[in-house]
Amino acid sequence: MHQVDVCYSEALAREAVRAFYWRTLRERFGWSGALAFIVSLAALSFLVLAGDRSWFVGAVGACLLIVVLILVLGYAAHYRNATQRFRRMADPVARFVFAERDFSISSELGSATLAWSSVREVWAFPRFWLILLSRSHFVTLPLEGIGEDVQSFVRGKVQVS
Repeated sequence: MHQVDVCYSEALAREAVRAFYWRTLRERFGWSGALAFIVSLAALSFLVLAGDRSWFVGAVGACLLIVVLILVLGYAAHYRNATQRFRRMADPVARFVFAERDFSISSELGSATLAWSSVREVWAFPRFWLILLSRSHFVTLPLEGIGEDVQSFVRGKVQVS
């Protein structure tokens, strides 16, 4: 069993949300999604500059606007949740206890014990790991002060990428 106390900051919460969101977008849409958006935007711009005001131009414009709104609102929701949770903590410290069959997290906001099987994946970033519990829910594990033995233990329990 390994027990570690980690400290959070608002900057870390923002960085974790940004990392999660960009990696999620890359994995779901990849370069082909970005290319499709850019080509559609270029085609729309060309049509508008050429004077086309047909229903097709309006529909393409509306679709692109909806895509942008979904992306912006999705990011804003994750950002707001992470920063509000951080701001509710008077002492931004959490305790992780990693055991053979499960791990637990506790802070002044509450506690939870999760089986290793509930972890879909762990995304490794230089300053933190994101422990993914679903497609849109994750736990941030700051790496500052966490020894290599604990990191190796977690790697042995779940897939870290």
